[in-house]
Amino acid sequence: MSNKQLFSEKEILQQMNVLALTLLSYRGMANTKYFKNYGIIAKAPAKDDSLFAHELSLGIFTVHGSQHIFETKPSDLLADQKTIQYIQSRFNGKSVAILIKKPTKKIEEVCDTHGWKIIGNRTELSSNFENKIFFRKLLKQLSIPSPQHEALTVDQILHTSYSKLSQRLGSNLVFQFSQSRKHGGLQTIFVKNHDEYEQLLSAIKHSESSDSKIIVTEFIAGDPTSMLGCVTRYGILTGHPQLQIIDCPVTTNMEWGKGQFCGHDWSTASEKYSEATSFMEKIVVQIGEYLQSRGYLGIFGIDFIYDQKKKRIFPLECNARYTGSFPMYTLFERHQFASELEKFHLRELLQIDYPEKDFWEYQNKKSPGLNGAHLSLNNKFDTNVKIKKDLLPGIYKYNDRGNYEFLESSYDYRKLQNNNFLLIDGIRPLGSVIDKNVQLGKMIFPQRILKTHTELRSDVQKTIENIYQDWVEIEP
Repeated sequence: MSNKQLFSEKEILQQMNVLALTLLSYRGMANTKYFKNYGIIAKAPAKDDSLFAHELSLGIFTVHGSQHIFETKPSDLLADQKTIQYIQSRFNGKSVAILIKKPTKKIEEVCDTHGWKIIGNRTELSSNFENKIFFRKLLKQLSIPSPQHEALTVDQILHTSYSKLSQRLGSNLVFQFSQSRKHGGLQTIFVKNHDEYEQLLSAIKHSESSDSKIIVTEFIAGDPTSMLGCVTRYGILTGHPQLQIIDCPVTTNMEWGKGQFCGHDWSTASEKYSEATSFMEKIVVQIGEYLQSRGYLGIFGIDFIYDQKKKRIFPLECNARYTGSFPMYTLFERHQFASELEKFHLRELLQIDYPEKDFWEYQNKKSPGLNGAHLSLNNKFDTNVKIKKDLLPGIYKYNDRGNYEFLESSYDYRKLQNNNFLLIDGIRPLGSVIDKNVQLGKMIFPQRILKTHTELRSDVQKTIENIYQDWVEIEP
């Protein structure tokens, strides 16, 4: 970084034309405070767009209509001819930068073809770090403890008995699909006995290639925690402890597999993880320094499993990109600490000059942790659903019985009181059809929503159940 030309903050933030590439427009809202000329490329119009569109000097461009919301990828949105034509006609040869949340080859090809700058790391830097097998090798190289594990091919697993695996790794096993085409590195399968192992063998025998790699790990009982880091020219910044909400049956379909991310509860993490925070920070710094040595810049996330009873914490994987914490992580930080990790991410990627004191001021402001929580509401049914009630984006209040009442149209989370939530992030109009496992919206809370690390508070759970019942119906 020291050999590169640095630019003034005003020069970049005031003059650059920036378009955030994101499936849902609300997810790009945190960046309106950084750029003067800023807009968003999103999947389809949402009812919440009108609440904040006035803050976007370049507006919101949507690629598809709102009547049928299907699963797609940001890279497909950018590569769509409608998007390309929009950018070319809107900017007419002027320089444009695309702010990306996760790099892909397709995004890079489109940007390189049209001469658009990418605000983000390239896939050549980030892809290795997200590979679970590479990450386990890195932990060993850095002398960071990790759960017992073996990296096996599908063929090896098909020829290994449950008894042999359980002798080496314990009776409770975790299977993570590292490079599988079907599972895409996302699905985790838990096996507790011989019968479940036989079901796994039957499933992978015909659906996975014989040379696909699977990581088999001993099961560690604990809380799914995480921490963000940011590679800067002055060192590695560490974020606040986060409790991940995984496999929430109220908002997702558990028949689709284990390991489904649903949200975060920062309030609970701040209350519970003070002992583990310093240890997580050390690991994040170690891994961040390795990323830095390879040329990586900006935000990354480390997922952990924290066994409070045995006082053990293990890093499980690295997300070398924006994570599901955003935009709420930045918005909560801005409100509660007046300092933002994401700002350092943008400063590094855009080669903006800033003083070292900013680094230390951020690092010293983090205690006692963030307050707040968010939870994604997905189409959890095994078929399409239709919006049957015209719920408005905005602030609601709820009670112990799960009754909820609309208070006002707003996207301002700072107005939330206890027993309030903000419904936002892709709210669709009446009659819209939503494909299965596609997000319906997001609930944002000012306080903790978890009773345990896997169980929602009863008032929150009842409210969500009532919202689903009122809001959507299975399409005939």
